[in-house]
Amino acid sequence: MMYKYASITVALAFSFFAGTKYSDFLHNRYQEQESTLANKISIDDGTCENRKQYLFKKNQQLLSALEYERNQNPSNRTNKELIKKKPLAYDSKSRIKTLNDLDQYLSSMTPNNFHREIFVDLVALTNSSDEAFERIKNEFTLESDPSRVVLLARIIADSSHQEKIAFASELAHSDEAKKRRYAYSWLSNAPSKNYEIAQTLIEASYFEEDSDILTELIAAISEAESQGDPQVTQATIRRLSELSNHRDAHVSSRALEQVTSMVQNAGSMNLIRNNLNNPSKEVRLSALRGLQYFSNPDQDVLNHVTQLSQDPNNSKEVRGLAKDIIATYNTR
Repeated sequence: MMYKYASITVALAFSFFAGTKYSDFLHNRYQEQESTLANKISIDDGTCENRKQYLFKKNQQLLSALEYERNQNPSNRTNKELIKKKPLAYDSKSRIKTLNDLDQYLSSMTPNNFHREIFVDLVALTNSSDEAFERIKNEFTLESDPSRVVLLARIIADSSHQEKIAFASELAHSDEAKKRRYAYSWLSNAPSKNYEIAQTLIEASYFEEDSDILTELIAAISEAESQGDPQVTQATIRRLSELSNHRDAHVSSRALEQVTSMVQNAGSMNLIRNNLNNPSKEVRLSALRGLQYFSNPDQDVLNHVTQLSQDPNNSKEVRGLAKDIIATYNTR
């Protein structure tokens, strides 16, 4: 029995001794790591008034160094640290009056928290602050989320900031088709259009490869011309006449209708004459519609229209419009 108690006593003593040694080992290991990090920190003792201030500053720098080590070695980070922090949801009851408000809102902007009051605040802030407009502009330029692009575009569209037109002119050369489309719209809807805006739109039409967007661009060019500047009108008519011969039928028909509605002269009459036999039904229809703007069309053109109205190879739509035009001019 005594032997049994003696064995237990020895075992407990050994466990206590081993545990103490292991605890000392861990403590010394921690101290070594802390010392290693602390040695990386340079501090001027002369800047500290007393020992307490020195230790506080030393501790702050040590914490920074430890954080740096965790960032450099992801394996040392805890599971909680590896969880990506989501931006705080913006309080929908808050209003946006300052740049800090703007930054907080942009970090979590979604269609769900984009309501009327917020929209009004955002437009007002971009109108009054160059920095706010710059941030919205940069956000729009870099944004890839389609839903956020739409929201940012709405803000810019309603903004009256003086840099808006310059930004739109730059954006007209963007590699992103959707953003070019926004740029064309902002330029064509500018409150005070001028030759520079019209020229920007016309130049863009030479590089636009998307036929659908080019069709919209034709409308924007025509809208810019509506101010009545002779120089703008001349440049617009020349470009629309060129686009009436575009390889894409939708683009060609849209340009043909626009140019014949703007000017009725020998040049536009010739465009109509050349497109009455266009292989595309859409273009033939546009040529017929363009003819309706003329009070006294050339007789050879009217004769051609009569043939179209009787040609069974033409669609019912083309024949019907041709008959209506002939009937209209016969009653004059």
